[in-house]
Amino acid sequence: MGFLDNSTTNIVLDAVLTDLGRQLLSKNDGSFHISKFSFGDDDIDYNVIKNYGRIIGKEKIEKNSPVMEALTNENIAQKYRLITIPNDALFKLPNLSLSSGATNDIVSLSTTIAGSNNKSVLLQQSITGQTFQRDLIDESYELFVNNRFLEIDGASPVSIDEFQIARYFLPRNDGDVTNGSKISFTIRLKTISSTQFTTYGKTQDKNTIITYITVRGVNTGVSNQFEIDIQK
Repeated sequence: MGFLDNSTTNIVLDAVLTDLGRQLLSKNDGSFHISKFSFGDDDIDYNVIKNYGRIIGKEKIEKNSPVMEALTNENIAQKYRLITIPNDALFKLPNLSLSSGATNDIVSLSTTIAGSNNKSVLLQQSITGQTFQRDLIDESYELFVNNRFLEIDGASPVSIDEFQIARYFLPRNDGDVTNGSKISFTIRLKTISSTQFTTYGKTQDKNTIITYITVRGVNTGVSNQFEIDIQK
């Protein structure tokens, strides 16, 4: 959904189905049901609050924020979703960081070195200066992976957009969540041709392709994007 007009006291919304939604609707078998929705604040500049304070800043945001049109690409329609947490004293959200499987937040894969065409990684939530609350623990995660080069072992993407970005949903690891949840998965390298290295390789090094994986908590929205270096 997107706001079409905020110049009056009326609120006009433009609601569209995403590409994935239209695909599901086109099945025409009665399986398509809209069961939930979410709001996002991708278009809000919160520096206005810092500059003008909460009261005046809020008014400026309401009156001067750009009008957003509804997007049909589900992978970019909402990058920053709003969440509801009943704790009024909350002042921090958890971080999501790589705990293992990477060096300096970079995962290295190789098409030729034996055993280097896959890598298992572990990401973990953490928070400082505040006790972890149940509302801050992500039960599942969204993964965005370049489908040209990579796949997640043992999982199937729920969608692949026109830019070949595959979207996965994975549950958190089983076990204690006192200090936040963890998620582990194995990144597997697909067969990559010499032509692909020539097309997508680095400008100064056509034997290396650099891509990224984004992992985002479904509940909190906290995310981590890390680099994947693929060597020919």
